[in-house]
Amino acid sequence: MQQWVVQQNALSQPQLEALPQRFWLKKRLTQLWNYERYEVPVSRGGHYFYLHNDGPAEPERAVRLRGSEFSAGACALDPNGAREDATVSLSQFRALRAGHDHGLRVSPTAAPTGRSGASGA
Repeated sequence: MQQWVVQQNALSQPQLEALPQRFWLKKRLTQLWNYERYEVPVSRGGHYFYLHNDGPAEPERAVRLRGSEFSAGACALDPNGAREDATVSLSQFRALRAGHDHGLRVSPTAAPTGRSGASGA
């Protein structure tokens, strides 16, 4: 499969790079995708858990935790520093009722994407 992807890229990339609108489109899409995102917080055991991505500096969402709705959020899990090659992302997070236990699923990705996945972004 990896060989097929390499071959397809060898065929398609020169044609795509020759398109005159490519630079403008890439710049515009980057502007649209790079913004700070918060997901709906979940209250468990006196804590608020939520997913956060600050946009350009973080390719993946991080789990943040607040003691109250007015306190500053602290990072509970940040997959951005998990691997130097940025091939790990947080695919699911669930805070349990007690609030001091939580479950999560960390998924390896095929290649760094440079932005959050579609779910929740």
